[in-house]
This record gives sequence, C-alpha cells and structure tokens, in this order.
Amino acid sequence: MPVIELWSPDDRVLGRLGGLALALAAGGGLVVALDAPAIPGRASLASLVEDGPTRRDLTPHRRGVAYLPGGGDVAGADAVLEALVDGWPATVLVHGDRRRPRSRFGPVVPVRLAVPPALGTAVDGPAVHQRCAWPAPRDLPGVVLPRPLPGELPRLAAFEIPTFGRWVRAWRRVWRFPWP
Repeated sequence: MPVIELWSPDDRVLGRLGGLALALAAGGGLVVALDAPAIPGRASLASLVEDGPTRRDLTPHRRGVAYLPGGGDVAGADAVLEALVDGWPATVLVHGDRRRPRSRFGPVVPVRLAVPPALGTAVDGPAVHQRCAWPAPRDLPGVVLPRPLPGELPRLAAFEIPTFGRWVRAWRRVWRFPWP
C-alpha cells in the first residue's frame, strides 16, 4: 500500500491541501491530517483510537478521497494508523510540526514554497516545491509544482474536489519520485 508522509513546517494550509491533491493524484485514498482539529459529528483519528475503528473506517467504501483529522491527542495511534494504511489503496499522513517528524510508514516528504534562498529556510535533500509569486530558484531538488489556477485551491479547501487540474496532476510526480 503506498504511503507518503507530508511535512510542511512553514505552511500548514499548503500541507493539508497538498495532502488532498496527493490522494487525488493517486486516484483516491485516505488523508490523515494529524494536527487538524476534529470536525463535529465526524470521526477523527483520536476517536478511532478511543473507540476502535470499524470495518467501514478501515477500507474505502466509495471512490474518491476520505479525510480524517487528528482531532486532538493522537498518542498511541500507531496501531490504528497501521490498520488504516493496510486497508486503503493510498494513504497520505500530513504533519504540521515545525520539527521534522519521524517516519512511521513511508517517506517524510517536505513541502516548501519555492522562494529565493534569502526568504526561505534551508531544505536538506529533495522536497516538493510550490511555485509562488517569486521566481523559483533553479535546480531545486525534488518536485516543483506549477502555480495553481485561480479557483483550484479554494474548491479543494471547501472539499469540492476539483477535476484533475494541472496542479493536482503535478502531484502525480510526487508518488513516482525516489524519496530517500
């Protein structure tokens, strides 16, 4: 089962939207936003740890992308995460920590804005680089994403999953890249 752990220390919104795009680029899957608050009336990772996951939680029951917020303290969630990873065709774990998290199930892939070195923080090794208003530095290691078209990100943020626009299609390269 393919798993990628996204880590976006400088921009949590980019990390969460990137997680949705990455799952869409895989043709569907599960996004677990480990630091996201619970959504009232919906399951969260914290509630699955407390109550135990159901069979419906552990496998997709329709096409598309499922989103599971962390919902609070997710200590002791490794067993539930392992069961989710085993049951879903693709899983994206989104970390919002400032410090690089330890890898649990797949490569930890940094997601950064492609800004001049004087404006950004240093990246050790390859990363996903999001083009923005500034010209992107040349020869960035990893995957460089195009700027999203107007409307793509607001629709994605509202869970109105867009058709495969160029920004979502560009995330397919992240699945194929040989991450360390």
